[in-house]
Amino acid sequence: MQTTPTSERVHIALFGRTNAGKSALANRLVGQDVAIVSATAGTTTDPVQKAVEINGLGAALIIDTPGLDDITSLGKERMARTARMLDKTDIAVVLFTDAGTDTELKLLEELRVREIPAIVALTQSDRIADSEALAKHINILTNKEVIRLSATTGEGIEALREAIVRCRPSDERLITEGFCKARSLCKSCMASVISNAEQVNKLKRYVLRQLMDVGV
Repeated sequence: MQTTPTSERVHIALFGRTNAGKSALANRLVGQDVAIVSATAGTTTDPVQKAVEINGLGAALIIDTPGLDDITSLGKERMARTARMLDKTDIAVVLFTDAGTDTELKLLEELRVREIPAIVALTQSDRIADSEALAKHINILTNKEVIRLSATTGEGIEALREAIVRCRPSDERLITEGFCKARSLCKSCMASVISNAEQVNKLKRYVLRQLMDVGV
């Protein structure tokens, strides 16, 4: 399935503050070093993408995004690129830290409006004195299950994979499957999904990825 076109893969984007451990988590999920891990804030300057196969989900694309709170000289441009990445995201993993919650809560609201499934996780739990209490606090704020993660120890990685698989309906592959060939769109396909708001949003993301892949 490594030959699956990028636009047809499930796009899983990792969002969080600078130094929230997104790159280390991406490497864990992919199983190899595809993103640079550093203690220096703003190391990830552009979204880093890596194709991967996830058991129970199939062909996917893990996307490591720049920090949501990037205040470097190029921070605004990087933030804009991160915002545009939402247009391509099928499943979002929002990483909370012990540095605050306002930025993450705003992102979750944007994901809710866009009807993009979101997974909430407390990252770097091995470095937090009382990660259980903080996870409960985040649960109250978000009304979502909170997965405690550590890319260093491996805590929560399997639970995250399972949560990702649950975010996608078991009977879904491509929303155009059965209506038109891969990499093509037709009126009958559009008419068949137009009555379902969730399907329409998925179709929008699919079309945007097709256009981005060809440089439009």
